[in-house]
Parts: sequence; C-alpha cells; structure tokens
Amino acid sequence: MQPLELSGVAKTFTMHLQGGLRLPVLRGLGFSVAPGQCVALTGPSGAGKSSILKLIFGNYRCDEGSIMVRDGDGAVDIARASPRQILSLRRRKLGYVTQFLRAVPRVGALDIVADALADVPRETARAQAAAMLARFNVPERLWNLPPATFSGGEQQRINLARGFSTSRPPRSTPAIAMRWSIWCASASGKASPSWPSYTTIPCARPLPISRSTSPNLPRQPEP
Repeated sequence: MQPLELSGVAKTFTMHLQGGLRLPVLRGLGFSVAPGQCVALTGPSGAGKSSILKLIFGNYRCDEGSIMVRDGDGAVDIARASPRQILSLRRRKLGYVTQFLRAVPRVGALDIVADALADVPRETARAQAAAMLARFNVPERLWNLPPATFSGGEQQRINLARGFSTSRPPRSTPAIAMRWSIWCASASGKASPSWPSYTTIPCARPLPISRSTSPNLPRQPEP
C-alpha cells in the first residue's frame, strides 16, 4: 500500500449552539499519496481542506471511511485507531506544520527547531536544526533571534523546519503542512515558494519532490 491512503471518508459537524444543525463537510473523499509525492488540495474556503489534515492527524474523527497510514510492514487506520496508537504514530510517522507559529517568546529560531529533536543530544539537535534552517533558506543571522520579529514567510519556514526536524527515520511518512506560504525545498537545497493558498501533504521528507498533483475539492452543499 501507499504511505497514506484515504477511502470513502465522510465528516459532518454538529453545531450545538445552533439547535443541533448538521453541516456535512466531506463525503466520499478518497486519494492516496506516494513516497516523495507532494499533493496540493485546492478549493474555496470552507471546502474542507483543513478538516482533511485534522482527520489525517487524528484531531478529528471521521464518520465513515478509512485513513490508512503505513507503519512498517503493516498499516494503521487513523479512523479507528485508539488514542495511544495515534500518539505513537505522531511520534514516529506523522509531522504536522500549522499555518500559525506558536513559539515560546524570546527563544531563538535555532532552539525552536532543535526542540523537536528531544531524543538526541543537544549539540546534535542544534546541528541538525541548523542544517534544516539552511535548507529552507533562513538566513544564519536570524537563527538566534526569536521568530516573533520575522516576516510571515520566514515564520512559516521556521514552522516547516521544525516539522521536518524530528527524531523520525529519514523515510518516515507522512508529514502534513497546513496552507498559506508553503515552501518546498528542491534537491539543490534551495527553497522555492509553492502554491501560497493551497494545503500540501508532502510524503516522506520534502527533498526531493518527485511530482505533484492538485486534486480540487468541490464545496459541499449547505444543509
């Protein structure tokens, strides 16, 4: 199987403060992501792009369907996995990069990225964090500064560098990146801007990206 496969996924939200109004967001969703592939989910606001990522990461439970994440020789269905199974996958297989930077104040960018490498010696973690920041073209003069002073694009690159700087094996899958100012690094080590208002799901490491697809998500009808 592929590292990530979704089949027949459906999700409906219940608006408890609006008389139990039910809002169908996703219905019959299915796609797969191959190693090294970068998938862009495109569509208007409210189409369900962010909800898909939260379903894959296990923050939301889907009502129907399966979300299979390859784990060694087997696979785990996120839709039916226990909380402990999901937490284990997050430590070993899943990375999540939000569109917002929530960093500890007055902590430098290098240490923010290195903090993701909790299972390795501190100096090794800082060295790996420095290498990742360089791959995302974050100027070295910014590494010791708190990201609160950075531009929006620079903050997003700190988010991505942290998301990919983990203790997971180099071919772990999949890493998830929220939309807005997504940057993907090329095989040459230079970062180049990708689609600024898309959601991307890079599988395995972001280097190199072999091919990309852009499945369009139709807006679901209002109930």
